[in-house]
Amino acid sequence: MNVLGVHYINGMFEAGIIDTDSGEIYSEIVRKTVPDPGSPKTVTELFKEVVQQFEGITRIGLSFPGIIQNGIVKTATSPNKSWIGLNPTRIFSEATAKSVQVINTIDAMGFAEIQFGSGLGHNGLVILLVFYNGIGTAVFNNGVLIPNTELGNLYYKDKVIEQYASDNTRKQEQLTWKKWGKRLSKYLQYLERVLNPELIIIGGSVRKKYEKYETYLHKVQTPIIPAHFENNGCIIGAAITSIHYQ
Repeated sequence: MNVLGVHYINGMFEAGIIDTDSGEIYSEIVRKTVPDPGSPKTVTELFKEVVQQFEGITRIGLSFPGIIQNGIVKTATSPNKSWIGLNPTRIFSEATAKSVQVINTIDAMGFAEIQFGSGLGHNGLVILLVFYNGIGTAVFNNGVLIPNTELGNLYYKDKVIEQYASDNTRKQEQLTWKKWGKRLSKYLQYLERVLNPELIIIGGSVRKKYEKYETYLHKVQTPIIPAHFENNGCIIGAAITSIHYQ
């Protein structure tokens, strides 16, 4: 099935038509920036403009940077905080007269990895860790999403662990890959003790640098694989979401 996958973060929309049977992108990626301050009204109007560029599409999946419970935005950092308490699925569906399903950004990336990427064929508990300014997480058990996990917010040494082991922290503290790798190892061992995962997938800005710190993760017993997808994983995963939650 061809579905429009849309990713929204940091004031920008990215969208493309996805074949949800193969995970392939069958169109050019359309990008549009939301004018400041990016209120719900402004974002919705631009979303309509993005959707109108794709004729014949009736089903849309949208990845959104916030916790969404029972359809309601509970947290919002990259989008305007006035989204908190609103139902983006209803707002975008009514604005476009199409079926729109909204999912957390990292959960969308997780769907892409589980269905078509590094998590394909892996059963049991699989954890995707996405490293940018913080640490985003997506957790799946036998292919079923456990939504809205925030394992980057666990505490370690009296601080939130993403302040200890994120890629942003590595850069700010000018840590060598060895020092950062050892921090990451402690975090992964922590997750092992608590969750006993079958697989850990590493994504985000450190994904392509895996060989620089891989050797320092030798104490971690769980298999570790770099993520297959980069940013397009959000678009692909969002499209998959529209099928899972139709």
